[in-house]
Amino acid sequence: MAQISAILHFSEPAAFTHAFRRWSGTTPSAWRQANPSCDAEGQREDWQPEQLAP
Repeated sequence: MAQISAILHFSEPAAFTHAFRRWSGTTPSAWRQANPSCDAEGQREDWQPEQLAP
């Protein structure tokens, strides 16, 4: 979670978790459980950080 928070320029992981919950209505951990295409670290196998670049 810390890596995702840093990539998205959040000050800390808790701030990202709070924002994620506002946007999606669920927590990041609940989302990961509901998306079995994620690997053990919670990352999609086909996801690349470059997809977030502005």
